[in-house]
Amino acid sequence: MPRVATLAPLRLRRSGLLACSLLACSLLACSLLGCDGPAPGDAGVRSDGGPLVAPPDVAWAETCAAGECELVTFAREACGPTQLALPSGCEPLDEPCASAPPAGAIVVDGMAPPGGDGTPGAPWRTVAEAVSAAGEGDTVWIAPGTYTEAVELAQGVRLEGACAERTILTTDVPSNSRAVVTVLGADPTLARLTIGPSVRPGIGLGDGGAVTLDRVRIRGVTVAGVIAQGASRVDGRRVAVEDIASVGGQYGHAIYAEGGAVVALEQVAIARAEDSAILALEEGSRVALTDATVRDTRSAVGGEGAEAATAQLDATVELTRVAVDDVAGRGLFAIAGGTIVARDVRVRGVLTTSDDGVGYAVHAQDRGVIDAERLVVTGAHGISLVAQAATLHVRDAWVADSMPGPNPASPGVGLVLRERANVTLERALLERQRLVGIGVDEESTLTLTDVAVRDVRESASDGQLGHGVETYATLVATRLEIVRARGAGLAVAGPLGSATVDDLRVSAIGSEAGGRFGFGVAVQEGATAQITRAQIEDTRSAAVVIDGDGTRLDLIDAAIARTRSEESNGGGGRGLTVQRGAHATALRVEIADSEGFGAIAIGAVLEADELTVRGVAPPACAATGCPTLTAGLAAQSGAAVVARGVTVESPGTCGLQVFEAELDVTRGRVSGASVGACVLVDGFDLGRVTADVVYEDNEIAVDAPVGPPAAPVAALE
Repeated sequence: MPRVATLAPLRLRRSGLLACSLLACSLLACSLLGCDGPAPGDAGVRSDGGPLVAPPDVAWAETCAAGECELVTFAREACGPTQLALPSGCEPLDEPCASAPPAGAIVVDGMAPPGGDGTPGAPWRTVAEAVSAAGEGDTVWIAPGTYTEAVELAQGVRLEGACAERTILTTDVPSNSRAVVTVLGADPTLARLTIGPSVRPGIGLGDGGAVTLDRVRIRGVTVAGVIAQGASRVDGRRVAVEDIASVGGQYGHAIYAEGGAVVALEQVAIARAEDSAILALEEGSRVALTDATVRDTRSAVGGEGAEAATAQLDATVELTRVAVDDVAGRGLFAIAGGTIVARDVRVRGVLTTSDDGVGYAVHAQDRGVIDAERLVVTGAHGISLVAQAATLHVRDAWVADSMPGPNPASPGVGLVLRERANVTLERALLERQRLVGIGVDEESTLTLTDVAVRDVRESASDGQLGHGVETYATLVATRLEIVRARGAGLAVAGPLGSATVDDLRVSAIGSEAGGRFGFGVAVQEGATAQITRAQIEDTRSAAVVIDGDGTRLDLIDAAIARTRSEESNGGGGRGLTVQRGAHATALRVEIADSEGFGAIAIGAVLEADELTVRGVAPPACAATGCPTLTAGLAAQSGAAVVARGVTVESPGTCGLQVFEAELDVTRGRVSGASVGACVLVDGFDLGRVTADVVYEDNEIAVDAPVGPPAAPVAALE
């Protein structure tokens, strides 16, 4: 049996014990007590007997995948020095320079002679002089030029430049604690200005400070573009924050809020910050951005990666219509109780970090919470979505093209849960992942509603895996589709592995690169699963396999079709396989067009009600001399099979086969076989397979013994 993925550094572990499901126990009781089987139409089947499998509703994501949804059209082109890079494209940061100050303004002109009084005819030479002379509600108008001075604002004045492009405030005096513009009092306004470059932060607010920004560019500063601390507040629109440098390998934030501060900005462009571009710390702190871009965030020298947005220590980040591009480390990061609320957000091209070689596009960790709606994640070098001892809720999502980083062993996974994470994913399409589409581990819980996983490829390093969805913990899914995966479509494994799935479609599951496996559904290593209404088609080796002591599967209303031989050895393509101590119940299951066996139990327990097997062909290896025996329903090597309401048509060699095992069939019909029932058990009571079974159009009705096989078929490894 293939083992599910180990995602370094997110290793999937196994532990614990699960009891049998309610349905499995009830069907077992029925088999012991002889109660009547269910009516064929009770669970909602089509008139032809096939199950009603509702497809997932992923229309929004399908539109994105076709390049037609609004999020995908977010601009990525480089904008000019006077432009603002917004999700809608490049737009002017400011209007053309004003030639004269507004009426009543206090005027500053760095080229004016000393001794001015702030009038248009005698401007102040420095901003500090003008601010000292200004009162609450005054406007200080600054003529074009570069003003090398730190500014402190203690009153509610409007500090307005002639235009952002040509009115520059800076200082060459280094400081990590004082900014180019420090706000000490109530609600001034900074308008039409560029702040920096400088060897200190751009704008700083202490406890109780407040400021409004209007058409402001902050560039080339250190520590942070905007620092808001304590009970302070920053509001504004049309803001650019660029080229923020770290100090000693720390800081380098575009926007930093802590201690209950609030920053709320619209039309924001952030580029080339070192460390977290947006960082909110401590309860009550909040950063809210609307119509924003975050680009080219890089790790500081010697740092461990950077983030586009981080909420930490119970702080909150709110992102509405935000595009994140080319970030090294993480896109969105909620940790230590932090919360990120994302609406209409695209994260594209998250690169690997220097510490572990994995990039994380959306990452909730250590009690962090991320709530996202209309989310697009593409081109992550590592893992697109990950929850680690945290909570992640995503609705309407398209996740595509996760890929390994420079380290060939790194994964390219769509979604990973570990360490008791809790994740809900609703209306989502995950496509073109590497190694695993979705992986669940370590006592986590994943709830999927209307989710499609498509085109999962094998590992780039060793050619293994390529599973669609794998879980070692709890999975609850409604309307799940897995198409074009490798190794296994849905894998449930380990004593804590548990899956409850309603409306499952699994299709086109190929072998791993070495030619092995290709299972539609694999339940193994003590896991339990209940699958209701399933369509499983075009798989390899086995469409459904249940393996190992303590492993249980209840399969209800399922159609299995076109199971082909394993590529590596041409061995049979089994529709349903129960083996090595496992226990399965099959209720209203149809298996068509298998190679080798329709349904087989090997040293395991199978209870089947209303089982239909149609068309079993020899395995591919028959052309090169392997045994050609085929069977519709087989019990081998100590298996115990109880089947009620069985129909077997055109099974090849044997309709029913029992080899050193137990088989009881009631309400059966077998037709079109070479031998209706092949019995290879000394002293077997043939009435167990003949008393309530109709044999018609078979060459031989019952043969005991029959020639081959001289030995039972092997369990799948």
